[in-house]
Amino acid sequence: MPTDSIIYNIPAELIEGYRGRRIIVRAYDPAKLVSSLSGRGLENLHFVQILTLAADATALAAWGEGVPIDLVMYEPEVELARLHNHAKLLNKHPVRVSIPVRRGLADAIKAAISLQFAVRLTVGQPRSDEIAQMLESLKIYLEKSAAAQPVEFYQSTMQAIFRHTDENLWAIQEEDPAKYRYVTSQGQEIISPRFLEARPYPGKRLDSFVTDFHQSLIKERRECSHCEFVDHCMGYFKWPNKDFICAGGVRELFSRLKNAAGDLTYDMEEYASMKGGMR
Repeated sequence: MPTDSIIYNIPAELIEGYRGRRIIVRAYDPAKLVSSLSGRGLENLHFVQILTLAADATALAAWGEGVPIDLVMYEPEVELARLHNHAKLLNKHPVRVSIPVRRGLADAIKAAISLQFAVRLTVGQPRSDEIAQMLESLKIYLEKSAAAQPVEFYQSTMQAIFRHTDENLWAIQEEDPAKYRYVTSQGQEIISPRFLEARPYPGKRLDSFVTDFHQSLIKERRECSHCEFVDHCMGYFKWPNKDFICAGGVRELFSRLKNAAGDLTYDMEEYASMKGGMR
């Protein structure tokens, strides 16, 4: 893949080294972020990322109209109320909240949805209690009529199943190094903060990491070799511990998304049939 097609998630202080590249710029201080981007064309800016909900976002409210903003949450149970402090950003910006799969996840998603924020779950290898949080939040997303914004990875996975496309979790979660690179404050390119130890396989390149990892799981005859959802997951939940068990937890999530995609297919067919009968 050509270098200029990769999106680099960089700290604001490294912006000079990525001039002309497609970038995501992150910072704890919104004022510092605005300062680093002032006077620059924003055509290569994918979005900006604010790394704490405790930050005063006033500097962003009147800046860069239309630039998407990603707000990073760390403790849903504690930080939920802080979401309201950033609602004014919606006057000029699309806003997404990245919420970790921890205690309080479902309530945080409810709050984000009610404020009209998009949501992205940040998830590793979830424990049983975290799976329960994810199942509850999925139910909220599928049933809550006020969910006008996407909750990822749920929406894109459901759409991929519905449309029979090959979009997978690594890409949906912005962690496929063929498309995204996270750049540390030391300038090292890695997959994401979730994968600090991820390295290319011997003799392979970073941009083939997902394919190489997936093939290794199949070759080793792990769960992925007989999972109906492998094309949508590509081993996402098998990192860093390949022995992580998806049965009964992660697979239940995918099953519910598959059922929701089936319901959508049925509704579309019923609508087409009804529309045809009215002619």
